[in-house]
Amino acid sequence: FLDEGNGLNVRFDSATNQVDGAWDIDCAKLFKYDEYQFGTEATCSWYNHTVLKVTFSSGASIVPFDYVNATKDNAVYLVGGVLKTNIAGATLTSVSQYAEAQKPWNPVAPSISITAPLSVGVCDGISLDARGATGGGSRALTYEWGVLTDWDAETTEEADSVIALQEKLVTTSTVISLGFGDLLAGRAYTFLIAAKNYLGETTTAFATVNKLGSPSPMVLFQESQIAMVRSDAKTLKLDVALPNLTCTDMNVSSTALGFVWRAWRLDGASYVRDVPLLSEYTANPVSCRLPKDALNAQTTYWFEVTVGFADTMTINN
Repeated sequence: FLDEGNGLNVRFDSATNQVDGAWDIDCAKLFKYDEYQFGTEATCSWYNHTVLKVTFSSGASIVPFDYVNATKDNAVYLVGGVLKTNIAGATLTSVSQYAEAQKPWNPVAPSISITAPLSVGVCDGISLDARGATGGGSRALTYEWGVLTDWDAETTEEADSVIALQEKLVTTSTVISLGFGDLLAGRAYTFLIAAKNYLGETTTAFATVNKLGSPSPMVLFQESQIAMVRSDAKTLKLDVALPNLTCTDMNVSSTALGFVWRAWRLDGASYVRDVPLLSEYTANPVSCRLPKDALNAQTTYWFEVTVGFADTMTINN
């Protein structure tokens, strides 16, 4: 299997004539298989006279060989009469052959992240979004959610709340919505999702959410992670909402919001705050318009925004 999981190489121990010398061939000329094993639009082509590359398409089911998963549904065979001797005058021809497809040397691992707010007000629910994962090798990934806490449930109510939350996380969906009553006020929760591909490789992503004890504005970046090839111009946009007061008797005298943008640069294993002030890029405070070359190449940055009531900023997120 290829490291990316989207195909495999068939290696012959001596040079072939590539089935009449053609570089691209119909896979059925060499293999006996059902379409779903390679995928309905799979292709076969030669690297050279001894290596044939099979590229899977959507729906492929063949897996690296093992004694548990090897079945007629995920195995293929070399057809008979294709492999022949090249000795002059000889007529030796092979019968149908079976070969084991080995796991890649360096199989691709899934890449996944969770988009979630760092904190939410006491009346707010949350949405955990882990869509967009890659590394499936042209096949669907499987997902498993979980939650960790740095506090112990000391009452029956707290224990029941944690159990109910864990039950809501038993899903294969990459998006989970939780109501304000699903999280205890004044507590932090670390949500995790493990993505696993068919090669057995697993990657786990984490997101910590603090459930505040009072209402606060809701603020969220529209993109949780951005990869840039070079320092192009880029706009970081926010989704912002006023505090939800439906579960409290609290009133506010002014709904004007203030914004404070900050940025850090990754230096080794830690972030340092030596990034220039962002005020010139945030004339419209719900977005940060970074001009070309505002960021250094091959550098990771972390952006943070605090949003609160403009008069005091004491109720913020």
